[in-house]
Amino acid sequence: MAMRNFFTKTLSVTHLPTWFLIIGYPVYWLELYFLQPSTGYTTSLAWILFLLVVILIFLKERKNISAEFQQWQLWYGEQPVLTKSAVSIILALSAIILFVTCYASFLPPHLPQEYDALSYHITIPRQHLLRNSFQHLPWSTADFYLLPLDHGLAPFWLSTSYLNKIPQYFFCLGILFLVCRLVSRLTDHSWKSMVFVWAAVLGLHGLSIQFGTAMLDVVMLYFLLAALDSWLSGFYVLAGLELSFYVWSKSFLPIQILAIALCVMAVLWLFKQSMAWKKQKTFLLSFLIFSAVVAGPFLIRNFYYTGTPLFPFGVGKFHEGVYQSTNPVLWSSIVQRASDILTIKDQYGHGRSVKAFFEHFWMLAVPEKGVNNRFDYPLGLSYLLVLGPFMFKFFEDIKLKRFNGLSWFSLIFWASWWFGSQQSRFLFVPLVLMMIVVFSDQRFLRPIMLGGLLFSLALTALSVVRANKADFFKPPMLVLRFADKTLLEMAKTVDRSKPTNVFIEDAAFADFPINVIVDNSDFVLKQK
Repeated sequence: MAMRNFFTKTLSVTHLPTWFLIIGYPVYWLELYFLQPSTGYTTSLAWILFLLVVILIFLKERKNISAEFQQWQLWYGEQPVLTKSAVSIILALSAIILFVTCYASFLPPHLPQEYDALSYHITIPRQHLLRNSFQHLPWSTADFYLLPLDHGLAPFWLSTSYLNKIPQYFFCLGILFLVCRLVSRLTDHSWKSMVFVWAAVLGLHGLSIQFGTAMLDVVMLYFLLAALDSWLSGFYVLAGLELSFYVWSKSFLPIQILAIALCVMAVLWLFKQSMAWKKQKTFLLSFLIFSAVVAGPFLIRNFYYTGTPLFPFGVGKFHEGVYQSTNPVLWSSIVQRASDILTIKDQYGHGRSVKAFFEHFWMLAVPEKGVNNRFDYPLGLSYLLVLGPFMFKFFEDIKLKRFNGLSWFSLIFWASWWFGSQQSRFLFVPLVLMMIVVFSDQRFLRPIMLGGLLFSLALTALSVVRANKADFFKPPMLVLRFADKTLLEMAKTVDRSKPTNVFIEDAAFADFPINVIVDNSDFVLKQK
């Protein structure tokens, strides 16, 4: 009965992307050891199961979808001409962004911003499949990262002759539906608020430019929002599952989220407010159980090889890694790579001075050199539009002694980001939560704000089209990089019984066992 109740609650349109991991994560382990060994490709099992879930959700939710659409038509029909025009423009610009990025998601990864996907998101799960083993790949630093998302999505990525990015697109849509649903909860189903937050999130340039790509930041953002929505719905088991996929997607996140949670609880105590902890037992227990399943294999393996479950933190501090005695050269390389990775955080931003702190609020939004800035991706105009209203509301809440958990979580998250790796993509979570807070307040739903959001959305649509226009109407083979085509040619003649030495690290298209030999790369270890 409990299991049936769980699946009933999980079968919803807004939480459909969660099923990619509910299905894909266990299927990966089946593929690894039983279903299709040593080919580098997966069966269609994951996609078949996912399509069955889509059908079930449609059958279950079709009346609700129809009712929501009728409510939308009724609200839209009651609006004045100017509001209708603005909403129509938002829908048109949204359609452009979503159509272009949907088209891009069917192409194999090849863009410069997809380098991480080509280097390890796809490559590591694929190489394990080729070896029928979860043992560490001796050449790979990234194999020590926490990669449950990567392994859970691999059965979908690797089921086509050319690697696809289709699952990530579903997560992009999931984000948009979730922010509307969360705002709806906080405003008693205000369509106006939903329109504003939709435009703000889709107009967030740093986020939308990732739509249609193989990057996983959108997947991470989705799982945090999904966990919040499930928690607010009282679906604590589902919330625990979704939060586990978020928390264990990066090595630093367990530490960061624990610190943020403790700070938020301290603020809660200062405001002399309490939480119904008895109701949270199911949530916390579910999170711990799912964490053991989702992250356990990675944590245990990392501890065995590197002496720490959370590489690159504390290598060799808690346990003598197996390589320390069996392969000193490799162990020395692991220690060096861990040290190098920990310094990456200082390669972004303009330092941590007082001046840099005040300047970074503006610098995050705009490009500095070409289309990027020192924080990686410019966040765009919609971020700036909500920053002022958010801070006004935050200090107003303090003055009135009101505790807003989303506001405090966002600010503490931002503070931890400032002292960590200052990459703008790691701000997606607090930024989207800030937008939810702002547009849940009717005072900020003004024409001038709507005009700004329209302009921001138009700039983002233009940027998305420009980023993808070179690939329009091209078949998959023509968008591939020279290195990817070389790997596909090598696959025709290589000896698949042993690893082949290759001299590129972004080797996701190698459907044969490889041994990467690259000097001075954080992703590649020196073996001898």
